[in-house]
Amino acid sequence: ARCSRVSALLERVKRYSAIVKGDSFSNGATGEMKDNVKDILDEVKDEVDQIKSEVDNW
Repeated sequence: ARCSRVSALLERVKRYSAIVKGDSFSNGATGEMKDNVKDILDEVKDEVDQIKSEVDNW
């Protein structure tokens, strides 16, 4: 389940990347998108840390 969550979060990052590369946004809008992506990546890190903990308990 955690691996699926990480995959889904990374897909969201990919979509943001495509949006930013495909369009011109104001600095404010781009900054907000960067913040959103950083929040998503923080979630990814948390999930990966949990996966690592689970592996340690194998």
